[in-house]
Amino acid sequence: MDQWENILLLFLTCSVGPVSAAPVVKYPSGPSQMVRTELYFGAIPRSQWDGFLKQVITPLFPEGLTWFDVQGQWRAPDGVTRKLPSRMLIVLYADNRRNDQAIEQVRREFKNQFHHLAVLRVSMKVQAADDDWRPNRGLKRSAQYK
Repeated sequence: MDQWENILLLFLTCSVGPVSAAPVVKYPSGPSQMVRTELYFGAIPRSQWDGFLKQVITPLFPEGLTWFDVQGQWRAPDGVTRKLPSRMLIVLYADNRRNDQAIEQVRREFKNQFHHLAVLRVSMKVQAADDDWRPNRGLKRSAQYK
């Protein structure tokens, strides 16, 4: 290689910026450290579920939640594996004692009210962002939700 080829090669090498394989995720308002909890309930009649959701869960987690009708199976205390309709509830919330106690209250009240043996809880810390969520926001009902 002559001197000009070396200079050209050096120029090209220096002019290419760093390359990253992973895309950078940008949150409009920044991510928040939160807890995601999934609760797995044995299915009860829909009218009873709607009442429990309205009277117990929603007052404890008014910011929002998600639930699904699902199918599951579990090994009962008698050792028999049973398939059964279930419901899964997902709640994202700030990591604090009040919210942890509220989750435990939901579990306890469901078991007591509907005589179920267990409500499975799975919790993990997550980073979450939502353009509409911010602490202490003024609550205004959108025309979409009236």
